[in-house]
Amino acid sequence: MLLSHNHSADTGNRPNDTDPIALLQQKLSASAKTIRVIDGRAPQPVPGEDGSVLSRLVDEEAFKNAKGYVFTGQPDLQSTFLLYYLIDAAQSGLPAAFINSEERIPGDAKKSLLKPIVICNYGPAKDPHPAKAFIERAQQLQDNKFLKCNFNDIVHVVNHPDEVPAALNSPKPHTVFKSPSLPDDLEYPQTPARDESKPSIFLCCSFSTQNEFYVELAKQLGQQITENGYNLVTGGGRYPGGKAEHGMMYNAQKSAYDAKDAARKTNGDVTGVTFAPLNPLTEHSGHGAPHYGLTRIVATKNLAERVEVMTDLSDAVVIAPGGFGTDSESMGPLLMRQVASALIEKKPMVIINAHDPEDPKGEGVHTKLIALLESLNLHEDEHFHVVDSPTGISGHDELAAETAKLVIAKLADPELNVHSHARKLDLSKSAVSGTLPPGP
Repeated sequence: MLLSHNHSADTGNRPNDTDPIALLQQKLSASAKTIRVIDGRAPQPVPGEDGSVLSRLVDEEAFKNAKGYVFTGQPDLQSTFLLYYLIDAAQSGLPAAFINSEERIPGDAKKSLLKPIVICNYGPAKDPHPAKAFIERAQQLQDNKFLKCNFNDIVHVVNHPDEVPAALNSPKPHTVFKSPSLPDDLEYPQTPARDESKPSIFLCCSFSTQNEFYVELAKQLGQQITENGYNLVTGGGRYPGGKAEHGMMYNAQKSAYDAKDAARKTNGDVTGVTFAPLNPLTEHSGHGAPHYGLTRIVATKNLAERVEVMTDLSDAVVIAPGGFGTDSESMGPLLMRQVASALIEKKPMVIINAHDPEDPKGEGVHTKLIALLESLNLHEDEHFHVVDSPTGISGHDELAAETAKLVIAKLADPELNVHSHARKLDLSKSAVSGTLPPGP
């Protein structure tokens, strides 16, 4: 289990009535390292004139120079988004997640040392385990094989301030991501204009899972989104190593691209928003990639700007099964709404709490995500909507098709008011080709 206990926590040595952040600062005061301490008491970011929030939040000099991160105190939406953001960058092996991505550990030419990410799961008596909801969500993702690596291989969970310095002095080795090369014989046509009279759906889902049910659900979602008169916005993903037929994101966008709008009889319109070095398709920003199911490719600078652009280009956000990246993409728009960013306005969010019929627990894939959001004072039907898989259906294909139909029905609900919004961001600054700054 990820939620571990140690001797000091069990023998009453937990700092119950003392400010845990003050205790932590005492422990770190003698450290020569540049450590970024993040807690739930930081002031909220102020949106830029164009509505940008996330890129303003993470593109600070302190993050660039940090040698490690400590999350402490009572979590809020902002600190939880930053935690997801950093973990997603670390598990993806992005260069900025490492102390020095060019320096490999002895004996392994592919691995370097990650900047330590420390989660303090201790607090006062009224809330002794403030990170419990997040850790239970991480456990669910790990159990459902949505993580690219073991959670404990990239994060330190500590139960007392005395454990923090040791964790910061114990960086974990991890594989540095190497962007795959693209085939030389593919065409990238000029991008056609998008029909802005049609609402667009920002679909968040797993990039790499090979679970048969969730992949089929992605296909059904893509197809039905196009057939019911929506454009699709995705992260532009394809499965690493070129095995494109396996990933959820690829299958969603390819199914949407190949489908026909039932009313207009036009092909699907799919926008893939990505960044270097995660995806080599950034080289062809401003063009399409029909072989990957993309009408157009939009390149951004990093993970944060990517979420902002996808939100701006969409009129509703749909959270399908996925891992840390998907959770991060759900937290981003919610944080943007909390600080009144013009990029999100009243765009609704729908969480698909699907369940794999072969899962012995019979638990919805986002049950713990919903519980985490509730712990952050974000509530169903107020901040997001939930669609569960129908009961009494055991076959993968039928269950996936019926679940997708329920999602489309929810999007058509007049109360959600899904309609085409005016776009706020100047994409000419993001949709560039050539070299881009490394993420995150």
